Amino acid sequence: MEPKKRAADVNDNLEKIQKRSR
Repeated sequence: MEPKKRAADVNDNLEKIQKRSR
């Protein structure tokens, strides 16, 4: 897996968690 793709996945996960926390 490319590090860039992994970073994007992590960012997506963070956004999802933040939206869920809201």
